[in-house]
Amino acid sequence: MGQSIVKLQNEKLPKYRIAVIDDDATVQGLIQFFVEIVLGQVEILKFADARETIFELWEASPIGARPVDLVFLDIHLENRTSGLDILEYLQYVPTSIPVVMMSSSISREQMDFISRKRVKTTFLKKPFGLSEIMGVTRWSFNATGGLYESAMQ
Repeated sequence: MGQSIVKLQNEKLPKYRIAVIDDDATVQGLIQFFVEIVLGQVEILKFADARETIFELWEASPIGARPVDLVFLDIHLENRTSGLDILEYLQYVPTSIPVVMMSSSISREQMDFISRKRVKTTFLKKPFGLSEIMGVTRWSFNATGGLYESAMQ
């Protein structure tokens, strides 16, 4: 009677998957740096294009694939599809994913649009620092019923 045991050799799976959708690579890197300080080992998925994001994260994902735990989403992307288009799409995704909308400025119309969507959202004004990332990360865990404190240990 043979038994096969599979060992992961010092491999830790990331505890959280976070999507960063921004057309500025510097902003993507800054968010990754701050989120890794706050949460430790995470999988950061970076996208500059809204259509690519929707396809890669939701349409091309196999059934049962692990969803992202948090989305950082720039409102103003440099192509035809904006961050608001992704937000529109997210209200129809089966799992509730908290979204941090980001911009250096936002209009009243954009705020109204965001508030009408059935997606848990908060806003992060650019430029931002570590304390703001800690705040929105805390918010995301509270929004999903997760335990922020356990992530900080």
